[in-house]
Amino acid sequence: MKKILFLTIAAISFAGQSVKAQHLKPEGQEYMNKFSTAPAYAGYNGNDEGFIGYRSFMTGIDGATKLLTADVNGDLGESMGYGVQIINEKSGNFSNFYAGITYAYHIRFSEESGLSFAVTPAIIRSAYNLAGAKTFGSTIDPVLANEAGLSGGGFDAGFSVMLKMGGLNFSVYVPRLICQDLKFQNGILNSDREIFSNLSYAIENDKWEFEPAAEVCYSLGMKELEWKAALNAKYNERAWVSVGYQSTKWLALGMGFSATNRIAFNYQYLYGTSEIAKTCGGTHEIGIGFLIQKGKTHKKPTVFFEEKEKAKNNEIEKLKEEVKKLEEEVKTAKINDVLENDEKRPSPEPEHIEEEEDIATNSKDWEPPVQMYNVTFASGTSILNRSSYSEIDAFISLINDTEVGDQPVSDLYMGRKVLIVVTAEQGDSKKFNKKLALERAEKIKAYMISKGVSDSRISTRGIAGKIKNKGADNFENNNVKICRSKAAENKK
Repeated sequence: MKKILFLTIAAISFAGQSVKAQHLKPEGQEYMNKFSTAPAYAGYNGNDEGFIGYRSFMTGIDGATKLLTADVNGDLGESMGYGVQIINEKSGNFSNFYAGITYAYHIRFSEESGLSFAVTPAIIRSAYNLAGAKTFGSTIDPVLANEAGLSGGGFDAGFSVMLKMGGLNFSVYVPRLICQDLKFQNGILNSDREIFSNLSYAIENDKWEFEPAAEVCYSLGMKELEWKAALNAKYNERAWVSVGYQSTKWLALGMGFSATNRIAFNYQYLYGTSEIAKTCGGTHEIGIGFLIQKGKTHKKPTVFFEEKEKAKNNEIEKLKEEVKKLEEEVKTAKINDVLENDEKRPSPEPEHIEEEEDIATNSKDWEPPVQMYNVTFASGTSILNRSSYSEIDAFISLINDTEVGDQPVSDLYMGRKVLIVVTAEQGDSKKFNKKLALERAEKIKAYMISKGVSDSRISTRGIAGKIKNKGADNFENNNVKICRSKAAENKK
């Protein structure tokens, strides 16, 4: 009976130590899977990601700890995230089970920074398998033979917070905030509350990313402090290596790679530097990550890289949008320049200033002109009146080959060049009138260019006074007319 009592006390005591450490995070996944570091990362990068891992502690020693983990996390919109985590730990005849569901809320300061909070209600169960216990006597203990095992379970909840500022990531995680005792058949199992804090900083260049990281674990009940530090280096977003050291005298070496933009693998080996640890085959841990669904934009931290072609296309689309905005700004600037600052602009010199009358059109090259009745200028200047815009806009729709359904509005100007002819008579100086007329024609041309008409399609001509054109109507004083070329040449 004393042996049974001793065995029961030992089982509960050892289980208590195991429960204290039952939330052994998959250490080899901390670089690959930030959600395993703190649930507050759930959905922060916009992806839906899943990870599974297996850890064999102190390989070669009978009854050494085996850890199996599986988790998934993703976003529930711009400000919220979800997560599910399952951990199963087995140490000899002792086993611990943890299952938690996470809700995270993200406050974003900018694209690269934010503050996140998460709560994780969880179910916990610890058990000791009496049927697997061994005795050293010649007879089988009746209690061990009849009892299937000792177990206890309960509800708990965790809390975590995460701060991201550019490449800086800082998190605090309390997996058992309530720290509820587990009730066994033969007593109560006390547990210990632990606080994990993690700090990392990513430094990037064109090909490499370096991320030094440190984690501290403090047990409130046992007043114990453990720490570990690591340096991770990733090349070309595809492969990484890591080296670290733990205060419990374990040296960590790891490596991983992304097989595709949706699957990643990670391996970590822990080599014990203590005398006891040197007697085993070390600790091995493997992890596999899956990108279930990619977010709308590529955000970090995430181990999954963005496809170069998609990234290139996204960049091209962004550049197109920027170019479009710049074009609109240039058009607006040109219009404002034409309409509001005419008096400040130097007057263009006419191509020819001749004493004799100028022939506006050549019947071999140009069709008869079309009168622009409502295009006018301020008296004695080249300032284009705003009332002229509607008629010029209507003409632009023709020369830009605007279509209605499958048919063009008009084929009169499709592929044709145009000649803007302006006449002016503001006094006796023919030279002044010709210069003024050309300035007015140039103002109309500038407005049409600002609306998308190619400069190569537009010619201008200034006429002084009234003249008669061969094959065309008389040009009246201060009038505007437009001729189209007889042969189709360049489109806009």
